[in-house]
Amino acid sequence: ASRPFVRQGRLRALAYASDKRSPLLPDVPTLAEAGVAGADAATWYSLAAPAGTPADIVRTLSDAVRAVNDDPDYRRVMQEQAIALMALSPREADAYVAKDQADMRRLLGTLGLLAK
Repeated sequence: ASRPFVRQGRLRALAYASDKRSPLLPDVPTLAEAGVAGADAATWYSLAAPAGTPADIVRTLSDAVRAVNDDPDYRRVMQEQAIALMALSPREADAYVAKDQADMRRLLGTLGLLAK
């Protein structure tokens, strides 16, 4: 949403909240490059199912999401919006969420913020 303002010079981007530079704003450093290590705050989306959902249903949902992610038109639209697609398996997604939660807890602790 801020990209047009950065490109027009109306907004100065100090850092990108991801572990990788944005391909749409390649001159903007990441937070780590700007001196804020461990502050990857990239937004992500996931499709989730209730615990205990049968494996065949989880597999069907996962395959459907992967098919959408593999569609060239969908990929182009997402790329134009600086959205990097990650087609993770259910197991990989679980690990990603667990790591993200641990990273945020660590960052909040470093900042002296406590969950209540």
